[in-house]
Amino acid sequence: MRYLFHRAFLRVLKNRRKYIPMCLQIIVGVCLISISLSLTFNSFQQLTEFSRYLEIPFAAVTTDWGEDTSGITEEDGQYLRETYSEDHIVIYKQYLSAELFYVIFANSDFFREIMGMKDTLPVDTAVAGKHALEVLKNWEPTDQKLAEVYDKQNGIFFGYRVEEILSLETLDYRAQGLLSAAGYTMESWEVPSFEDAVILPLEDGKEFLCQTIVALPFKSSTGIELQSPLNEIETYLTSMHPNNSYVIRNYGGEIQETLEKNKLISNTLAAAAGFVLVIVFFGLLGLLLVLLNKRQREYAIALMCGANHVQLMIEGYVEIFFLVMVSTLLGSFLSIPFLPFFSSMGVPAYYSIWTLLSCALGSIFSSIIVCLVSFYRIAHVSPVKVLKDL
Repeated sequence: MRYLFHRAFLRVLKNRRKYIPMCLQIIVGVCLISISLSLTFNSFQQLTEFSRYLEIPFAAVTTDWGEDTSGITEEDGQYLRETYSEDHIVIYKQYLSAELFYVIFANSDFFREIMGMKDTLPVDTAVAGKHALEVLKNWEPTDQKLAEVYDKQNGIFFGYRVEEILSLETLDYRAQGLLSAAGYTMESWEVPSFEDAVILPLEDGKEFLCQTIVALPFKSSTGIELQSPLNEIETYLTSMHPNNSYVIRNYGGEIQETLEKNKLISNTLAAAAGFVLVIVFFGLLGLLLVLLNKRQREYAIALMCGANHVQLMIEGYVEIFFLVMVSTLLGSFLSIPFLPFFSSMGVPAYYSIWTLLSCALGSIFSSIIVCLVSFYRIAHVSPVKVLKDL
């Protein structure tokens, strides 16, 4: 067996000039397919993760960052709730900072429509995620605004004793994170989990300067039917507060569009890689047939000297397998430097062991398919007939 491997390796070296163009094509094709697989695996992981966050997608009209509470008054909220009662409008405020938690000011509508909570909480209840509570217990504030409402000595935050804040662990809710607090990094969308949130009654945020959001949960898969009421809400707020600016954001739709875009890019690369690999497949098959024709006499002599057809088949397969596997590994690893380019375009892409395993298994399968023809030709080599034709 060792001798067969040695002979196969020598054959590759001997025919390297014929094999090099084919190897380069394999490398290019595998590089493309590796990028495609990386994007596919990452997109699948992203889709799995975000399916939890998109449990209750919504669109919204928001005040710009830094706008104070005069952006949307209590009178505005009452008018909007009465006018758009069928759309289940939700008004809340969020404050994001460099701290390890974020603060939401909301009422029962937020718990029911945005979080999908089944429990009914008292109006003046403060709740927080497990991680947020752990941070608050030993918190050294760095955010000046939050430091002003925190009494470290008595453990009081916004007038609530930290140990008395209700944990979200004891409640049943569907959505896992807040879409309006989502941000995009070089890797993927990041949706702050409710485990990192402190949720206080909406009235407690009257004098606290932070972003105000008028949200409408989706009624369909895209939320397209919300565009008209969102435009009307924006027009109303702008007319009531001409000095303030408002933005319409389809939070659920933005993430869904990103997932669809990533899927499209992945499929496009897969199609290009498949086209290249089909060309390589037939090119390698043609080259193999030419070499087999040239080796008829060699195989006949080997059979007369005691070799059998199985040994010749193994030798032929090892030659092709070595060629394809080395090219596959080079092509797969060559894809790694290109992945950051897709990350900069907003597509999560990083190399994983699953990409390598998929390429390796694919190369084994491809080499077997290519060699089936050679197995058939070798199995029908007859020393008497070959030598007779010389």
